[in-house]
Amino acid sequence: MARGGSLNVYRATSFRKGLNRKRSALDLARGRPNEWLTLANNVVYTTSGGVSKRFDVAIYNSSNLGASVGITGGIEFRHSNGTNQIIVGTDDGRIVQLNTDGTTTNRATGLTTGRRWSFAVYNDNLICCNGVDAPRNWDGTTMTSLAGSPPATGSVVVVHQNRVFMLDETQLSRLSFSALNNQEDWTTANNAGSISVYPNDTQNLTGMVSSTNELILQKPSHLYRLQGTAPTAGYTITSVIPAPQITGGLSFQAILTALNDVWMLSRDGVHTVRTVQEFGDLKQSFASEPIAPRFEPFGDFEASLNRLNLAVGVYDRQLGRLYFAVDTNNNSQNDLMLVYDLFTKGWSEWPSFTGGVASMWRVQNPDNGREEVFAGGYDGSVRVLNRSVSTNTVNGEVRHISDLGAATIEKSPRHAYFYFAEQGNWNVTVTTRFDFGFTGGQTYTVSQLAGSRTLGVDWTLGTDPLGRRDVIRRRVDLTGTGEFLEMGVSNTAAGQPFNWLGYEVLWRPRRVVGRGVT
Repeated sequence: MARGGSLNVYRATSFRKGLNRKRSALDLARGRPNEWLTLANNVVYTTSGGVSKRFDVAIYNSSNLGASVGITGGIEFRHSNGTNQIIVGTDDGRIVQLNTDGTTTNRATGLTTGRRWSFAVYNDNLICCNGVDAPRNWDGTTMTSLAGSPPATGSVVVVHQNRVFMLDETQLSRLSFSALNNQEDWTTANNAGSISVYPNDTQNLTGMVSSTNELILQKPSHLYRLQGTAPTAGYTITSVIPAPQITGGLSFQAILTALNDVWMLSRDGVHTVRTVQEFGDLKQSFASEPIAPRFEPFGDFEASLNRLNLAVGVYDRQLGRLYFAVDTNNNSQNDLMLVYDLFTKGWSEWPSFTGGVASMWRVQNPDNGREEVFAGGYDGSVRVLNRSVSTNTVNGEVRHISDLGAATIEKSPRHAYFYFAEQGNWNVTVTTRFDFGFTGGQTYTVSQLAGSRTLGVDWTLGTDPLGRRDVIRRRVDLTGTGEFLEMGVSNTAAGQPFNWLGYEVLWRPRRVVGRGVT
């Protein structure tokens, strides 16, 4: 360790592990390497280890469906003729088409209010269920009741192995299935029918998802798989999770597939089915372990039933992220987005998401072919995530804490260098706090705009690319002393992202904590 006139240098060059709510700030500060964040609001991670403020959202439907109308389900209906329709279900009893010009067209009205919607595309038809009304069938032109004898109060619908599978709101341990390649045949012997899913466990089926050669079925405290290719070949149902471990999911909109695995939200957190199958250990399957305290309010069974049954999730294939929206305020609305980066395996939180999140689904952008995530709100609006044109304020804020590489030493930092990827002509706020915020807090304003470059000096024609974004180095002079130093970056303005790449601190030792002056 340097003494006297020379300075020690501490560098933080990656935040790829993301948010950690489980370990104490003290533990994180002494970690090696320390790639965790103590706060990660409205941010995403880069493959290089940086952390960026998320983009804003854009409203898709210019014709609002009603200021207090919840859009509780949605889907992109892709027709075989190449045309696509965006269909949503609302909690005021409608099925609505969102037109490309922003207008809306009612396709069904007068249905039961206060319901959540499940959709599935099959044989160039869209099947719509809400758990009370008879399932509907939309062929792109006409809305009718689903023909045949499907469950009268179908609640969740999934396509699996060329059949339609459906849960029934009034037969909550029964799984019904259509005949092969026929969504209107639910009765033909040895082809269509139903199967009971462990009715003696006294729990109801709450959701399902098709995964490769099996159908994963969830109950609040159990997880099952349906295997087999046809009823004549003998459908079998077995438990996914070995006894005595128990867990399950509560929301049919928060179980999904990604990277050849099933991801689900339980009252314990987010976990994967494949990990449980491979290792037989439920604990290993929890991807949400770093943010486990977020789920402590849901540990009570009754509380989780009342809140997590509203949760929704979606896999953003384009950006490699999972989004889960949950109710943290116990107000029957999902107010917090939990975002998981599948590449860095880092979590972040998007609090106070505009309009709340009642549903999420994927839609292909016709202009560029890229998939985007749509979110239905509780305010009659559908929003498109990650749009670069920002009109709303987004409070992006991150914090990182360390002992500057030397435990038990009280430090006297001289200055710090913050590194950013150039974003534009606007500022970010930089904060420093010693010893967990109790002493020495300082705030600085730094620019994200790189200075001009001189041809032949710091920019070479034919070598340096035109439009290159520079790495910006910003110095701040520090005041204060402490054993631990927390660094933060934030920006709240609309259309002003940041990309924080890391920092370095130059410091001198002041004294050994508890042992006098060095």
